[in-house]
Amino acid sequence: MLSIRSVLVALRRVFVYLRPHRGRFAGGAGLTLAGIGLDILKPLPLAFVLDVVIGDHPMPRWLASFAGHFSPVALLTLACVAIVVLTFARGAASLAANYLTIAVGQRMVN
Repeated sequence: MLSIRSVLVALRRVFVYLRPHRGRFAGGAGLTLAGIGLDILKPLPLAFVLDVVIGDHPMPRWLASFAGHFSPVALLTLACVAIVVLTFARGAASLAANYLTIAVGQRMVN
């Protein structure tokens, strides 16, 4: 059975090996958090389509100044483009985070 002390000793040892790579590790962690944030944003364009384009809800003020004069078809197209951009950005953040964290792991092993 593992004790708290043995876990703390093991963590201390890992952090010693991690210290020279802390910049890359922090970058990977930051990109992971950015990817999570982009995942959270993915449903917003669809909610916009359902609420504003299909439903009769008013457009938010911050968006009305930019897209208030667009036709419903243009708004639908804009929402589709936003979904694609968010998906690609999430994929890029995930790829970069995986690259950095795997590189740190390999360097720590070496």
